[in-house]
Amino acid sequence: MGLAGAWGTLAITAAATLLLLPIAIRQGRNIAGRDRLALASVALGGAAFALYSIGFVYGRVAIIILLYFLTPV
Repeated sequence: MGLAGAWGTLAITAAATLLLLPIAIRQGRNIAGRDRLALASVALGGAAFALYSIGFVYGRVAIIILLYFLTPV
């Protein structure tokens, strides 16, 4: 009875954002003073991980990954 499709990824991302938002607001000056390339890298890494999890929902990625890792066995 879970969420269909990519809605589960959206829900967990929104929950994590809401949970961490007060800390980000409180540490706003520290975050703003950081390297912009590093912040962009973290944001793009998070987006890539979200797309990777959506790929599990819509594709046969799990089978391919299992076959890839079990090949040496």
